[in-house]
Amino acid sequence: MAEGRPDRMLWDSLWMELCEIKNTCNGREAFSILERGLNALKIERCYCSCVAGSGTCFYPTAEVHNLLGNPSDIEIGNNSHIRGELITGRTGGEIKIGSHCYIGEHTRIWCLESITLGSYVTISYGVSIIDTDGHELDPQQRLNSQWTGPVLRCRDSLTHSDNIKVSPILFGNNILVFPNSTILKGVTVGSGALIGTGSIVTHDVPANSLVMGNPAKVIRTFH
Repeated sequence: MAEGRPDRMLWDSLWMELCEIKNTCNGREAFSILERGLNALKIERCYCSCVAGSGTCFYPTAEVHNLLGNPSDIEIGNNSHIRGELITGRTGGEIKIGSHCYIGEHTRIWCLESITLGSYVTISYGVSIIDTDGHELDPQQRLNSQWTGPVLRCRDSLTHSDNIKVSPILFGNNILVFPNSTILKGVTVGSGALIGTGSIVTHDVPANSLVMGNPAKVIRTFH
């Protein structure tokens, strides 16, 4: 069991505590116990939806949407901390995160093919990493799509068709991504790189460089 993972005994204990106090405590205390229990259950769901290494922790803001239900499609190394969302589609996708990584709150990693992060990768809050366009670019194809058309069938699914482009994303090691940045399909980020706040990354990022802007460009390099 990964360190920090809530186990069945913890959940049972929280439930018994809630039942014991519900008739003797005020509403605020009861709500606090219920909130703790729901957070524990939510975190447990994250662990059950992936393969997490020793010491890796999920937090109440984290979500794991593994739409095929194969835990091995989302793998996380040791001693990583996940506060954001990891999403793979109903037609596949693999997310691999190394050891000693951090995924911040409101960050979403959307995957239909492959997104790989090395070790010691820090992703701040509000970042989007997505290996697909998500929609057809041609207006008629988009109108006729089974999930973006007028009836919005399967609107809650992340799916792929031959008309939607996908391309893997690869991060090296020791990378820092500042808040509210977006990394788009097909990008490779070299080890030691930094991505500045609010950047839109559409091309490869050289190792040991700082990129910023829309589209992101190299501002400086480190030796």
